[in-house]
Amino acid sequence: MTEPHTQEAPLPSADEVFEYFDQLSNWGRWGPDDARGTLNFVTPGTTRAAAAEIDTAAGALAALVGGERRGVVWTSGATESINLALKGVAGAGAQEVNRDSAVRPLMSKHQPEEARRAQIIMIRHR
Repeated sequence: MTEPHTQEAPLPSADEVFEYFDQLSNWGRWGPDDARGTLNFVTPGTTRAAAAEIDTAAGALAALVGGERRGVVWTSGATESINLALKGVAGAGAQEVNRDSAVRPLMSKHQPEEARRAQIIMIRHR
């Protein structure tokens, strides 16, 4: 017997899905000439509030790892994060950065071993 809280809801039919496009669309919400759609919700006030939330999150993250707020940098993904971290280590005057200490903690354990070996081996500061 399946527990009530684990039962899956039936999937909607194709017709129901197409109806969602009409029911949930914002086209025309602000008039027939509107070209911004939901961007109409973005105001100077909402932008300031969002920036404050991001700054609060950065402060909380810094506190969690024992760092400073100014040391928290948001990036768009793992590659950018790894590159930024390695540039920081190299820029700090490191003569050699061992791949296992600098990169391995950031790599997925599910990544094939060949791919892990193909990544950065070491950086020599010039």
